[in-house]
Amino acid sequence: QNFAMYEMTENGKIINKYFPLKYNTTQGFERHRFTRYNDLFLIEPNYGVDTIYSLGKDGLSARYKIDFGSKAFKNSVPEGFSSLAEFKLKSDFLYFHSVEGFIETSDWIYFRFTYQKMVYNVYYSKVFSKPFVSYVYPCPNCRLAPRWISSQYKGDFIGFSNSHIVIETLKDCKEKDILQEIINLKITDNPVMFLCSLK
Repeated sequence: QNFAMYEMTENGKIINKYFPLKYNTTQGFERHRFTRYNDLFLIEPNYGVDTIYSLGKDGLSARYKIDFGSKAFKNSVPEGFSSLAEFKLKSDFLYFHSVEGFIETSDWIYFRFTYQKMVYNVYYSKVFSKPFVSYVYPCPNCRLAPRWISSQYKGDFIGFSNSHIVIETLKDCKEKDILQEIINLKITDNPVMFLCSLK
């Protein structure tokens, strides 16, 4: 039987198994399954799971349950289903799914989910107990903001935008006057890193 996570000794002996799987995991973001928050490792869930787990000195525990309401994923892969890809495609048009990129700070929680082939960002304020949800481009006429968040540093979120996107955006962006540091950006420059402070 497959498991999504194994605990092993330095000699390679398996001493614990977590998250039993009926099918192999197929996310393309497996390399980004773990993030840190204080002394905890936060674990991104498998496909169709809306629970965020944490791993700390007291072991593994459920930390957050994301309530998608009527759009919560209710399907299970039926026995003998011929195509997992086909199952996921059908489920995509019914449910919110594929929670990924989970990052926590003292005041905010960020993650993404997918619905009808579109990716949405969620910024949840722990102070106000309120989520703010947007498509990957929060402003349709200005794509300067990063499409999604990659990590966090001292409570602020970090995101990246390719230089050519920033250049194209600056042509019409009203925020041009406060972006003098990148006004002379060239298309051959590296991606721009944004330190994002949420208020």
